[in-house]
Amino acid sequence: MPPESQGQVSVTNTQFDIGWFRTAATIDIDFTSPGLGESLGIRLNFDIQHGPLFLTDEGPRIGLVYANIDPRFSSSELTQALTQIPFELPSVEIALFAGLDQSLRVDLDVAPVNHNQNGTNFIFTGIDGDLTANADNSASLNISVGNIIVHNSNSQFSFNLAGIEIESNTAQINDLLAPSAIFLSIPTISSTRPFPFNLTNLSSNSRMQASTIPQAIDIFQNIRVENIESELPVQSLNWTMELNEVQNEVFRSYYEILGTIQSQISSNNLNAAMAEATAFGGDMALLLVQNSMVLNNIIETNVYGGDHSIDLSIDWAGIPDRVDLNEPQFGEIAAALAIQLKISLDQQATMSSQFAELVGPYVKQGYLLVENGRILFSASLQNGELTVNGEEAPFDQFF
Repeated sequence: MPPESQGQVSVTNTQFDIGWFRTAATIDIDFTSPGLGESLGIRLNFDIQHGPLFLTDEGPRIGLVYANIDPRFSSSELTQALTQIPFELPSVEIALFAGLDQSLRVDLDVAPVNHNQNGTNFIFTGIDGDLTANADNSASLNISVGNIIVHNSNSQFSFNLAGIEIESNTAQINDLLAPSAIFLSIPTISSTRPFPFNLTNLSSNSRMQASTIPQAIDIFQNIRVENIESELPVQSLNWTMELNEVQNEVFRSYYEILGTIQSQISSNNLNAAMAEATAFGGDMALLLVQNSMVLNNIIETNVYGGDHSIDLSIDWAGIPDRVDLNEPQFGEIAAALAIQLKISLDQQATMSSQFAELVGPYVKQGYLLVENGRILFSASLQNGELTVNGEEAPFDQFF
């Protein structure tokens, strides 16, 4: 397990009844989080077959170990909440397979649910997933969540989530900062009430990799909604964010202090938790001030029937000589900061919106340009000098 997670997950009990060909095992796991009123307890009951030959639901297999796992929640709050659900929970099957190459695969299967009561129909077509961990600690995860459909004939409410597909891989499962990637896709989400909407082709693509500078990482994320139908004027969205040259120490300090705060909250020591949070904010801010970081944001969207884009780039060189956050000097901040902003709006779409009245005055003042059916704005801050639409502007007028 990643060291940063060891404060959240703990194994509280293990029992084994070992035989020649089969072994029964019980493992109790507690998960704690600042957002939970009490720890979430899970008991895993293992029915283990010893290799090399197994008879499984998928047929004969050869390996080291094959096990069926029966999970049971032992948290009183969660158990009570589950009993309030007006239908029988779906069966869950978990199988574990250890191969001769020392790889480990866990398969998850959640059965479908079809419940109809008092005019409400709930349909869930199940979950299928697998996690594979290799001998070198690399791992891959695949999860397929089936359709979720809710319909109430009395209120004419309906909700449809047309499945979720998740693919993920990491070079080192026990290192949260190792190179990794995760892709999520949803074909359709729709609802009729109280806010009717229909979203199609949703996707999220995230990656983490080593940066070009030592002991730092780069993060990439893209969120895309191909088509949006709702009462809002937004028809599509494509947002790409890159965060580069982030020091590993920033993330590791975050997880370490978060674990400390979490343990204080769990012991009902709120004053100590607040003190830790204050110290955490100061330490994190100082690390960010001292070290370089590059942020790139591109938002492309269709609003009021026109295509618009916002491109923002922030390059922070860092102030390594800073030892505290007291009395920051404007000059040193401006010297370490480079910003570029470009905004491009569809003129016809903008003039048909409620922002149309703002365009004329800003054009006259030189803050906006109109060219080839586009409304343009650009600004940059470099070496303490501000440029707006290609013209130098006094920086102090904004402060």
